Amino acid sequence: AEISNLYKPGSDLRITTDEAGTTEVPFEIVAMDTVAETSEIWAKIPTLEYDADTSIFIWYGNTSALNYNPNAPFGSQNVWTNYVAVYHLENNIFDSTGNNDGSSKGAGATYTTGKNGTGMDFDGGATGNWQIADNASFDSAANKFVIQCWANPDAVDSHFINLDSGQAGRRALYPAPSSEGWRCQFRNDGGTAYAAVEGQTAAIGSWEMIHGVYDAATLKLYVDGAEDGSTSISTTVVDMGGTGYIGRHPSAADYFNGQGDEIRFMIIDLSADWIATEFNNQDDPSTFWSEVSAGGFSLGLMGVGK
Repeated sequence: AEISNLYKPGSDLRITTDEAGTTEVPFEIVAMDTVAETSEIWAKIPTLEYDADTSIFIWYGNTSALNYNPNAPFGSQNVWTNYVAVYHLENNIFDSTGNNDGSSKGAGATYTTGKNGTGMDFDGGATGNWQIADNASFDSAANKFVIQCWANPDAVDSHFINLDSGQAGRRALYPAPSSEGWRCQFRNDGGTAYAAVEGQTAAIGSWEMIHGVYDAATLKLYVDGAEDGSTSISTTVVDMGGTGYIGRHPSAADYFNGQGDEIRFMIIDLSADWIATEFNNQDDPSTFWSEVSAGGFSLGLMGVGK
C-alpha cells in the first residue's frame, strides 16, 4: 500500500502529467488517513481524452518537500479556477476556492457519510441548514451559471440550494413535488421565474448527481450525467442579491430533508461531455481510472475544458 508511505499530511505528494515528473498540476488533499489507507484528493488535469487513456503520475518520498500554499500555482485553490465556490463538506463548510466559506451552520446540519468521503445530513428542520454570504463573485455578467451537487433526499418538495435573498428561486436547485422531480430554477431581473424539471419523481434514498446549467439561451437539468429536462430562455440572470442558503428556502419554512455532498457553483456553462465525465469519475472512480502499479489512492480528476 502507498498512502502509509506518505509524510503526513501528504506534504511530499506531487502529481504530474509526465513520467519525468517535470509537468506538475494543482491538487487538493481533502482527506487522508495513512493508517486506514484512504484519501480524497482532487487534481486538475489539462486534458482528458475521450478516445484514449490519460496517464498521470503520483510522486512521494521527498522528505524535504513542503505543503504548497493554497494559492500557490500547484496549490489547492488552483484546482478550482473555473469555480466560484466548492464545498466538499469534509467536516467543515469551507470553500476550496478560498472565496466563499459557509457560515451559521445549525445543529440540524450534521456531518455523515457522503458520496465522496464525508457529506452532510440535513434533518428537515429549522436548524438543518447553513448560509453563504453575498459576494460579487456569484454575479453572472455573461448570463451563465452552474449549480451542482450530489444529493440523497429523504423527501421531495423541499428546498436544498438557494442563491437568493427573500425572492425564492433566484438560482435554486431542489427536489420538487413528485410530478416534477429535480428542479433548477432562476429569476431574471424583472422577477420572472424560469425552470427546467426532471419530469419524474426524484429518487428517494439514493445518491444522484444533479447539475443545473444555464448557457444564456437554454436552462438544462442533468441527472447522473445525462440531460433530463430543458427550457429555452434568453434573458438576464439576476445577481445573488443577498444571503444564500443551503438546506432551506430563503424565507418560508421549507427545509431540505436528506444528505448532500460536493456542492459547487460556477458562472460559466458546462458541456454535456464535461458533465458526463464528471459523473463517471465521481460515481465510481475504480471504473473511471486504474492504477498501473500497486497503490491506494482515490483521486478525483478535473479536466479544464472550461
